[in-house]
Amino acid sequence: MPDTGLSSALRLPTELLVLIFKYCIAPYPACSPLLGKHSPTTLTHVCRYWRCVALSTPQLWRAIAIFDSVEVKDRGGYRQVQVVDEPLHIVAASIHVAERWLQLSGNLALSIVVGASNELATTDRAQSRQLRFDFLRKTLLPGHRHRIEYFAIRCGLLLHEPRLMHGGFNSLRFFSVETENEQIDLLTFGPISSPCLQTVSLRFCARNQHLSCTLPWLQLTKLDVIEVTTVAAALDILRQTPNLVWCRVVLHVSSDQRSLVVNRPVLVLPRLMVAIFEAYAFPATSDHRVYLEILPFLRLPALSRLRISQALLVSDFEQVISSLGCERLELLSVVDAWEVMAERRLPINTLFETLLLNERRGYTMDEDPWGRWGWDEVTPPKSTRLGSYLRVEH
Repeated sequence: MPDTGLSSALRLPTELLVLIFKYCIAPYPACSPLLGKHSPTTLTHVCRYWRCVALSTPQLWRAIAIFDSVEVKDRGGYRQVQVVDEPLHIVAASIHVAERWLQLSGNLALSIVVGASNELATTDRAQSRQLRFDFLRKTLLPGHRHRIEYFAIRCGLLLHEPRLMHGGFNSLRFFSVETENEQIDLLTFGPISSPCLQTVSLRFCARNQHLSCTLPWLQLTKLDVIEVTTVAAALDILRQTPNLVWCRVVLHVSSDQRSLVVNRPVLVLPRLMVAIFEAYAFPATSDHRVYLEILPFLRLPALSRLRISQALLVSDFEQVISSLGCERLELLSVVDAWEVMAERRLPINTLFETLLLNERRGYTMDEDPWGRWGWDEVTPPKSTRLGSYLRVEH
C-alpha cells in the first residue's frame, strides 16, 4: 500500500514533530485555549505516537489562560473585548485541564492568565466562584508560584481574601492587574518579592496606596498605567520608577471633575526611550486643559519615540518638546489632533524625524514602534479569540 501524506506525518522523527507542535500553539507567553479545537490537547487525539510525544513536551503546556473566555473583535482598528460567560461544567472542566497542564509543564516557567469570565453571571455564581478561588488558593499559588514568569489577573469575586497573593515570586517578570473594586480587591495583594520583575501593567488601580507599598517599583523597566485621574497622580507614580525604558500613562479625567493645579518638582527619567501619554474624556474648556499638561514636569534625555494626546500639548509646542532634554525624537505621534500645530514655521528637523498627526486614541497601535502593552503581551495576536470556552452543540 503506497505511503500517504498522513502516514508519513505519523512517522516523523520525534525532534521534528516536537518542532512542528510548537508552531501549532500560540508563541510563549501567549496562551492557547484550554478546551476546544485550538487547544494543544487536540494533538494528542491523532494517534498514540503523537499523544506520547505531545504529553512529553512540556513547552506545549506552560501557558495557561483560565476563566478568560472573551470575544475580541476588530472594529475599524478598535479592539473591542466582550466577556463570555462560562457554564459551571465548563469552569470545572477548565480547572481540571489546567491542573493537568501544570503537571505536564514540568519545571518550566509559566505564563498564567486569570480572566474575569462569570464575574457577573446570574447562574451558578457561588459554585463557580468557589471553584475558581480554590484553584488559586489550593493549586496554583502554593505549588507553582515559584515558576510563574508572566501573571495577568483580572480581580473580582474570587479574590476576596486578604493577602492571598504575597511573598516570593522568584521567576516573575511580567505582572498585570485589572480591578474596578480597589477597596476590596487590592487587599488581596501583600508585599510581593520578585527580583526578576521588570514589567507592570495596572488598570483602574494605579493610585491605590496599598498597591504602591506592594510592588518593587525601583527595578521596573516597563510600566503601563491606565485610568489615572490626575497629572499629579501620574507624576507620583513615575517618581517611584526611575529606571523605566518603556512607559504608557492613560489619563481618564471626568468632564465634571475639577482639575487641580499640578505642584510637583521636575522629574528626570534618564533611561526612558519610549513614552506614551494619552488622555480620555478630558474636559473641553481651556480652564481645565491647562492642568492636563505633563511634559513640562518631565526631563527625558534618552527619549526617542513619543506618542501623546493633543489634550496634553497645551503650552508652546516647540518649547515643551525642547524642554524634555532629548537631542532629537525619532518619532512623534499626536493622538486626536484637532488642530494643526499653531507654529507653521516650526523647525521640524531639529525636533523630530517623523511626525504623525491625528492618530486615533483607543485604536490598535503599531507594534513595531510602540510595542505591546497590558494583556496584549499574554494573548494571541488574533482579531477574534475564544479562550477556555467550549461551545456546546444542542
